[in-house]
Order: sequence, then C-alpha cells, then structure tokens
Amino acid sequence: MKDITKTTSSESVGDISFEEDVLTRMGSAADSLFTTSKEKYHEKAKLIEEAEDLSTQEKLDALDSNYDRHNREVWQGILSLAACGVAVWGIVTFGPSIAKGARGIIRVAA
Repeated sequence: MKDITKTTSSESVGDISFEEDVLTRMGSAADSLFTTSKEKYHEKAKLIEEAEDLSTQEKLDALDSNYDRHNREVWQGILSLAACGVAVWGIVTFGPSIAKGARGIIRVAA
C-alpha cells in the first residue's frame, strides 16, 4: 500500500513539477484578473467620456473614481493570489506532517 502522507514538493507530472504548475496557474490567473480589470476600466472610461449629460467636473470625478476602483481591483487580486500562494505553500510544506499527526491522534483515540 502506498503511503499517501509522504510527498515531496518536487514531485513531477510529466515534465512539469508541482511548483512550476502552481506558479504557471497563479500567473495566468493574475494575468486574467488584471486583463479583466483593465478592460472594465477602459469600457467605463469610454462611457464616461461619451456621456453628454455630465459636466466636465462630473466626468473628471467619475474618471478618478473609475481609476481608484481599477487600482483597488488590481491590489485585491495581488493580495488574493498572495494568500493563495501562502496557503498552497503551507499545504505542500506542512501537509504531510499534519496528516501524519492526525493519523497518530486517530490511532491514540481508537
């Protein structure tokens, strides 16, 4: 029977290691988040500039607000991905020892 609690962080599937796969997926997720936020920012800016019922000051205020929201979305994406990275690192690093400890506790309780 294979011991599933023993894993190494450099196990590879095919030619890509686990770390490379996670980093690649996180990078593509970050790119996707940034691209989506940037597209929304440009669409809203276009709508604000084309609006005929707003004064110049209202347009400037709306553009500033739009830019601030875009920055918040970018930072939120960065922090979310950083939190996910720390969680994945913790699972990879401490997962086997946690599983082994839980198995030991279960044995003692039984």
